[in-house]
Amino acid sequence: MIFEAGVYKLDIDLDRTRQFYKNKDLEFCTCAGCRNFVKAYPNFPEAVQQFFRQLGIHIGKPAEITAYNSNDGNMTFYEGFYHICGTVLAGKNPFRQIDAHAYQLDEQYALKLTDDFSVFFTERCALVDKDFPRPVIQMEIQCNIPWVLDEPNPYHYPKS
Repeated sequence: MIFEAGVYKLDIDLDRTRQFYKNKDLEFCTCAGCRNFVKAYPNFPEAVQQFFRQLGIHIGKPAEITAYNSNDGNMTFYEGFYHICGTVLAGKNPFRQIDAHAYQLDEQYALKLTDDFSVFFTERCALVDKDFPRPVIQMEIQCNIPWVLDEPNPYHYPKS
């Protein structure tokens, strides 16, 4: 399936991607940030849910997810990534090299699904499951999601 959005044009094997997410139980970290993500994702906006379904990705099974900070104790900033069976046909790699060994996501290549949820695509992949079908591309996410656990948010760093 050819998928086009923003600067990206992808050739996705939707069936193989869906099949992987359907059959694979991914182990999840038990830190507060990961537990919050697992509890919060079913309530993500419909635009986000639909985008993931369109690509054959199970939103609750990221290859990696990390919570970073919350200025207000509620909305918490996350970054992470998912894998998709396919290739990038067009679109600039969203990673900008900032020194010899470090890269940073370049916001100009973001697809904003909502004000609080953006995605990027790259062929630079990390932590690909050995059973994931090839070829593989990575969908990076940056999002702010509510803190929904009934425990204090350990990522709350109030502005001074």
